[in-house]
Amino acid sequence: MSLQTFYKDIEEITTHSALIVEVELTGNSRKFYYGNTDWNVVEVEITKVHKGFEGLKSAKIQILEVASLNPAGNRAQNKHLLFLKRYSGPMFEDEDAAYIVTGVYQGNLRIGKNDILTYDPAKYNGYVSFQSDLDGQPLSVAEQKIRVAVSQTVTTPIVAGSSE
Repeated sequence: MSLQTFYKDIEEITTHSALIVEVELTGNSRKFYYGNTDWNVVEVEITKVHKGFEGLKSAKIQILEVASLNPAGNRAQNKHLLFLKRYSGPMFEDEDAAYIVTGVYQGNLRIGKNDILTYDPAKYNGYVSFQSDLDGQPLSVAEQKIRVAVSQTVTTPIVAGSSE
């Protein structure tokens, strides 16, 4: 997991994401140390699927994140729009339910009051590109852009139990 890829537009991050979902935090999380790095595992419940297997709606999945790259903690707000990749590696026993945010933090937008989006890394000198077009906008703006981007990409949906 690294910031080697900087996504310049929503089409690019959509193409590189196996799953694009709206989620709510369940309140279940844990921290651990592995490979000289502090990690967070956050459980979320999928409330809407924009890209990926529709059967995942209402499913609970685990999001693996580098603790230091989530400066705000993103725990103050319960709802998020996430662009995700399936995690494959040594830190999870059940890889079917493990995901990472595409671009480490680039694919994580908070959904706030009145469904207004916020991109927190902009406040902490994080990488910003297409997110500036979504920051402060209604969720419906992002949904429309995602619909267009998904319609222009050819991908195979990720089904629980299959690999990316």
